[in-house]
Amino acid sequence: EDIKYKLKQIANIWNDFILDYQFCKSKIKFTPEVKTNYLGDILGYFEDTFDIIFDQRESNSYSARFSNNISLLQSIYVQQDFIEELLIIFKCGIDKGDLKKNMDYSLNREIRNELVGHPIRKYKGQLISSCLFGYDDDSNKISYLRYHKDNDYKFESMEFEIEDIVLRHKNFLDKYFDLILKKLNSILTVFRKKIEHIESLIDNKSFEEIISL
Repeated sequence: EDIKYKLKQIANIWNDFILDYQFCKSKIKFTPEVKTNYLGDILGYFEDTFDIIFDQRESNSYSARFSNNISLLQSIYVQQDFIEELLIIFKCGIDKGDLKKNMDYSLNREIRNELVGHPIRKYKGQLISSCLFGYDDDSNKISYLRYHKDNDYKFESMEFEIEDIVLRHKNFLDKYFDLILKKLNSILTVFRKKIEHIESLIDNKSFEEIISL
């Protein structure tokens, strides 16, 4: 609920200030693409994928478990990409290289890449790794079998607690939603001071002088 509240704050500031006032637009990367309000679609997509990540569904078969785990990992991956885009739009000074240094980001992304993105990974025809879901009976874990070039293709059994994956993602969202809100609040603070300054001049300047500020 705390994460959803922060997302709602971002959406409210976007709808009530960024879209309506040129001054606020000038403080972000308001490109022609952003002007189409595709950011609104991103915010909506966040809402649609929250339940997949934070409300775990029961799995009464291996196929259902694989489906749920793939949905979980892919939804986390998509939200990570959306965060990266929001950081760019709001000029937060954080790029992909910075995100990769965050273990809450990079570890979850690596699990997704191995299982969903590139379960069979090759480079110039040479096998780099093979990762396949394991038939573990513990529905609280994501387990898979890995054969990797760096380990001379020796069998490895990989296990990750779903609770830990979700917690890492929650921490990731908390960190960057807070950073985005800090940037947006700084824009609103400057905007408010500009409005107050204009109001203080209303009695002393002409209308033409005021609108030129």
